[in-house]
Amino acid sequence: MNTLTSTRRPRLRRTGLDRARHDADLRLQTYVERIWLPQGRTDLVRVTFDRPPDGYELAEQYAVLAYAGRPLYLVPLDSRAASVAGFQAYKAARSTASRFARQAVAAGFASGVAPKLLRDRLVISVHRSVTRERWGEVLLIKHLSDVLDRPDLVAFVAVRRINPTAKPTLQLFDRAGAPVGYAKIGASAPTQDLVRTEAAALAALGGGPPGVLVPQMLATGEWGSTAFVVGSPVPSRIRRWTAGPEATVPALRRLNDLSAHRSRLRDSSYATRIGVELASAAASVDEARLLTTWLNELMVSDQEIEFGRMHGDWNPGNVGKLSGGLAAWDWEHSVDDAPVGLDLLHWPFHDALARHDLSTAVRAAERAAPGLQLLGVPASARRLVVSCYLLDMFVRWTKLVADRVSWNPKWHPDLIGVVQHRRKLS
Repeated sequence: MNTLTSTRRPRLRRTGLDRARHDADLRLQTYVERIWLPQGRTDLVRVTFDRPPDGYELAEQYAVLAYAGRPLYLVPLDSRAASVAGFQAYKAARSTASRFARQAVAAGFASGVAPKLLRDRLVISVHRSVTRERWGEVLLIKHLSDVLDRPDLVAFVAVRRINPTAKPTLQLFDRAGAPVGYAKIGASAPTQDLVRTEAAALAALGGGPPGVLVPQMLATGEWGSTAFVVGSPVPSRIRRWTAGPEATVPALRRLNDLSAHRSRLRDSSYATRIGVELASAAASVDEARLLTTWLNELMVSDQEIEFGRMHGDWNPGNVGKLSGGLAAWDWEHSVDDAPVGLDLLHWPFHDALARHDLSTAVRAAERAAPGLQLLGVPASARRLVVSCYLLDMFVRWTKLVADRVSWNPKWHPDLIGVVQHRRKLS
């Protein structure tokens, strides 16, 4: 029987020539652990590549769609309509090449050919001692089904690269293929915090201000040691965002205005919160002390700045175009008391960091500073706002390192030089 064998770090095992590839596949392994085995228990739930073990009953099954040995999707086999819908969702928001590829795969599942060609099955089964009425106690997707009162719920899972803040995102459908929502799963301390932050933001935003569509929060809670939030699906008519960050200024203004207020940095709840986070990390991360010194120096300024709602990861991958405005998702870094302008700086910083290194990304943020005038940030405050943005980014990674995550080489040790340079400018 090809089954899970270790309770500490369970391994997916199968016979045949592909066993080494599957055993070594950290992505698939990690997704299995975070979605179906978050406590590492294999007594009541088993995940196998073929059939349920003796004494277990089939609960869920997925086709593992992979490319070059790398898993890309876990496609539900319990509903042909849902498997097709998972590939067809948000077609207008995707590139032409992606639309054609996904449409071809969707056609394969619609015809029933694709499941026959895909040899790998992920089979989730439950011990027969657990009655179906109690499956929500041991299966996360069944728990979500119970919470949402949708007994026909199935999940379509995109398997993405693993990083310290990566969370499984489950695209939820009913068995007729109608979208129900998106569930984010936090199974570690850092990702639990992010999921809870997103839940708080969605609850506060209530669908967003006029011209900015934000997912409605459908459910949030804890399932054992797992935090989850389910947001409503965004409209299928959404299109890719092809304009630059300046075109998002009206949306940013509306978001900022939800909690807009003016203050000196030292009198703000934002600075207080950043200080508490750095103090918590200082015992284990030396860089936290350097960042605390920088924060204290920035707080000497008598410059008043505007604070308001920040998305926290404002980039073209998290926004889409709708008639009359835009839609925005992934609110896991959102707060309602950040200096106005941080989102506008994040767009070029994020793009440059993905393509190059930290120094290039910092220069991109600095070059974007004049654009802060579009949000009403006066020239006298722009250097302070840029420093607040960089500090905010550095604190995020410092918190991760304090949670026993290794430094990303793109960030460290270069951030030390950046801080030292910015301190001289303050």
